[in-house]
Amino acid sequence: LLIFKIAMRFPEYRRSFEALQLKLPIWGRFIEGMRMEAWARSTGMMIQCGVTLLESVRVIRENETSQLQSEALEKVEKALERGISFSEALKSSGSFPLFVIQMIEAGENSGELAPMLFSAASELEAENRSITELFLTILEPALIVVMGTAVGAIMIGVLLPIYEMNRFM
Repeated sequence: LLIFKIAMRFPEYRRSFEALQLKLPIWGRFIEGMRMEAWARSTGMMIQCGVTLLESVRVIRENETSQLQSEALEKVEKALERGISFSEALKSSGSFPLFVIQMIEAGENSGELAPMLFSAASELEAENRSITELFLTILEPALIVVMGTAVGAIMIGVLLPIYEMNRFM
């Protein structure tokens, strides 16, 4: 555990660990969904409050705990500084889901970027809720099997000595 904590201080190890997390079947989708939901909601809120798009991306990037997300937002920030549209900047970073990019593109075209970001966040929240339910559906039987095995091992540990004593009497 101590070695893991020390390794997470180095960006290359942290990046590798985060990439590994994202490759896990259910957990990876959940983690990515949570990050994207928080990002979309925060960006939408900042834009709605009058913060410029570039400044909101910069603030969120500086406060991001994920190394991969921070690097993706840095690419987006540099693309926005060059004058590329927000949706194109997100596409070029390669770290954002396609449907979020499409919703942002529609928001840019209609002039309603903040509401589209909130809508994307709501969709991601619903998806995360279904992933959580799936995870719990899988976890519940697994916990029952683990608990049953533990109880069985304890029962064998208690009854085996009693059986051995009776055998010698």
